Amino acid sequence: MGRWHYEVIALTHGTLGWHKGEINRKDLEAVLGEKGREGFDLVHIWLDQKLHREKDGPVLIFKRWLEDG
Repeated sequence: MGRWHYEVIALTHGTLGWHKGEINRKDLEAVLGEKGREGFDLVHIWLDQKLHREKDGPVLIFKRWLEDG
C-alpha cells in the first residue's frame, strides 16, 4: 500500500525570480525539472492566492506516490 505526498510552493517575491508580478521562466523551469526528478507531478496552479503569513501570489501544488516500506 502507498500514499500521496504533496508539496506546495508559493511564488512570493524573490521566489523563482518572481518580481513585480512576473516570473523568470528559466528559474521556473529549473524548479519544475527538479521536482520532476524527485518524482513529483505538478497537479495545480492557483493564481493570486492569499496565504497565511505569506505574500499573495501564485501557488504550485505537486504530488508524488510513496510506497510504504
